[in-house]
Amino acid sequence: MLAVGGTLVYRHSNKKTTSPGSSSQTTTQKPPTQSYLSISEWKVKLPLSNDVADAYYVVSTSSQDSNGQPNTIWLGLKSLDGVSHCAASSANSGQTPLASLARTSSNYTDPVSGESYQQKYPDGTTIGGYYYGYNSTWIKNKPCTTDTSYQTQLQSINTAFASAAKNIIAE
Repeated sequence: MLAVGGTLVYRHSNKKTTSPGSSSQTTTQKPPTQSYLSISEWKVKLPLSNDVADAYYVVSTSSQDSNGQPNTIWLGLKSLDGVSHCAASSANSGQTPLASLARTSSNYTDPVSGESYQQKYPDGTTIGGYYYGYNSTWIKNKPCTTDTSYQTQLQSINTAFASAAKNIIAE
């Protein structure tokens, strides 16, 4: 401690004191590194939590926007590719995908329901004039597997993808 002009100054060091002849190391823990799924066609990144750490995507071959870019991607997990029809690569051949992510203009209105995409698919975000919305109906209404032992896992996956869609960032 040092008193300077009536003000008490205290310096704190986080180094350990050691006795003569011994040594001590101070370790600093790094925050966990965030991993992402880069969607190169859209130039965005989807943050991945542990529940979806092995996520990958396949571009839908059935729909494009007015600029010729895909407007839907099928989401899959490598760890679930062998479960029933959960592989994202099966979605283009008519199988139910694990999940999907759609990209529309930020002011797009669904022609059938009349709802904006933000209302219809609230798990998403807007970046650069496009809305990226997560479609959870695949997991909720038409799961890729009817094996009930996967129900809890599918719900965790759904929650993780929904959260990730709200936090998409530009590359």
